[in-house]
Amino acid sequence: MQNKNLIFLSGGIVILLLLFFVFLGDGCEGKRNFSWRETYDEKSREPYGAFVFFELLQEGYAEEKFAVMTDSLHLELPAETGEKSQYMFVGPAMYTDSASTQALLKFVGNGNDAFISSKTIPYDLMFYLYYTECDGVLWNDYEIFQDTSAVLTVDRDEEPFEFKYYKNFRAAMYNWNYIDPAVMCEGEDAIRQLGTMGDYYPNFAKVRYGEGWFYLHTTPLAFSNFSLQKEENLRYAEQVLAYTDAEKIYYDTHSRVSEGIGRRRNERNNLFQNDRRFESGGELSYILAQPSLRWAWYLALGLALLYLIFRAKRRQRIIPVTEENRNTSLDYVGTIGQLYFQQQNHQKAAEQNYKLWLGHVREKYRVAPKDSDADFIKRLAAKADVPEGLIGKILEQHNLIRRATGIQAHTLMDFHALLEKFYEQAK
Repeated sequence: MQNKNLIFLSGGIVILLLLFFVFLGDGCEGKRNFSWRETYDEKSREPYGAFVFFELLQEGYAEEKFAVMTDSLHLELPAETGEKSQYMFVGPAMYTDSASTQALLKFVGNGNDAFISSKTIPYDLMFYLYYTECDGVLWNDYEIFQDTSAVLTVDRDEEPFEFKYYKNFRAAMYNWNYIDPAVMCEGEDAIRQLGTMGDYYPNFAKVRYGEGWFYLHTTPLAFSNFSLQKEENLRYAEQVLAYTDAEKIYYDTHSRVSEGIGRRRNERNNLFQNDRRFESGGELSYILAQPSLRWAWYLALGLALLYLIFRAKRRQRIIPVTEENRNTSLDYVGTIGQLYFQQQNHQKAAEQNYKLWLGHVREKYRVAPKDSDADFIKRLAAKADVPEGLIGKILEQHNLIRRATGIQAHTLMDFHALLEKFYEQAK
């Protein structure tokens, strides 16, 4: 980073005067109650905002060389920059979706740097930076110890800087984050220590990715308004930032979330993804990141669900059309009668026609000759609504044919005409 010494040293007096009026001027008169929540908001002048750090950093670059990102990384962070650039994040916790993680990895992989000062780090990002595990030690976010103060050292200088945590201007217990030394092993792509907290705990490190470097810093408190009111703390910030040298800065304000939310997300990811499975979903994450595409996706899922619900209901099987029962005996009699007629056996043909007529009468009118012809004629005439005389002629003609030794064709034709007349008149 260019002209860091000049920037921080020349700005020290201005910052001290600013902090004097902000913290002491109003505070002495009791007109203001400060918020001691850690936000690291670049617009916040509260003790743990980042207004001072942001202003000092911005002053070192021309306007076109300092980009403030207010949207997702995959929408604003370029993969190719054409110049040595640096992504910078300072906040209590950082959260990115898979698409933004991929965008950041492409940015660094193409020869740029990323500086991330946060009390927790996204597991999805560390999956790529700590893919080669040291002796089977899994990544489980930053470690924590509690104290009211911590001494920070940058390895190249080894000058100790003491930072204290205050709340309501009183020293208070604080969770100081550091990187587990067990994850720092030998290897070109391993995490390398650049600074420590106390005598042993690493709080500043770098790891190579592609052609660039990730710089991981676990103590954003060092860049807060309250910490930078001391000149020695300005020197610490200068020494940390001196590891990078970029012509353009991409300052991320969009990915900053509160520590509790960020840590819960990382812990949840650690539980479900410690099996080191690669996370896919670049395309789907992009769809979900776009409001119009996201609602179209939800609508498609809803319609598919409705279709499954209504199609899953049990539907009645189609009832097949059953044919009406047929009296095959009558078909048989009719066939035999046609056979006798072809053989010129007129008497047999007449008998078959009579049997066919009787079968029709039994099936349709439920009437059969039992006791006497007179009773049969009366009941059949009533049901079929035909003259009794017609039925009597049929019975009389049949008796003559039955007693004869043989009949002529005209006799068969006359008998057939009587039967046809019955069929035509009967209901």
